[in-house]
Parts: sequence; C-alpha cells; structure tokens
Amino acid sequence: GMHSHPHHAKVAPRFCKQYAQVGPTVIEAIRNYCDEVRGQVFPHDKYAPYRIGEQDLEQFAESLARRGLHVAAEAAASASGMAANKEEHRKHGE
Repeated sequence: GMHSHPHHAKVAPRFCKQYAQVGPTVIEAIRNYCDEVRGQVFPHDKYAPYRIGEQDLEQFAESLARRGLHVAAEAAASASGMAANKEEHRKHGE
C-alpha cells in the first residue's frame, strides 16, 4: 500500500488512514495478468466477445506498419488470418 514504502510513510499526511495493504495483492494480480498474456491464455474468446472486422484489422495492421511498428503489424496481420480461419470454420459448422 501507499504506506508500505518508506518514502510514502514519510510524505503521507498524518490525517491519512490506511484501511488495507493492497499493494501486494495488486502486484500479484498484475504478475498473474502478465503471465497469462505472455502464455497466450488471456485474452480468450470467453473474455473478448467483440470482433473487429477483417477490413478494419487490415487497416490497423497497415497503420502500425506506417508508424514503424512492424512486429505489432505482423501480429495484427497474423490475427487477421486467424480471425478469417475461425470465421470459415464457423460457417462450415466445424
């Protein structure tokens, strides 16, 4: 929490009251989130019900490439291909 770091304990006004030490909980939650994103566990279809259209995704990838963000552009283009494959499977009831 704010008061757990020595610097914050020194600069926090005396009238501030600490109701909980949530710092370690927040840090653990952020680490778990990062682990799931790196492990490609999250986001998943369950947590991402919205879909970007194929044309919008292609424009997004092109925009990233124009800005020099080539790795991100390649990832977006790859997602575009994956989205197209998923849609094709849905159409055929697979």
